[in-house]
Amino acid sequence: MWPGGGPLIALVTPLARADRLLGMSVTDLNTDEDPDGRHTRRVVEVLAEMLGG
Repeated sequence: MWPGGGPLIALVTPLARADRLLGMSVTDLNTDEDPDGRHTRRVVEVLAEMLGG
């Protein structure tokens, strides 16, 4: 986890898992600016943690 990321995940997870959630918008990630893929991997990890547990 990146420094300070825990509070954000703790805040957003209950919202993302709410029964009344109808959808979610995720901003575009410019993979050209992430040549080794580390930021992309982290985005996927955070989304998986928030949505799946």
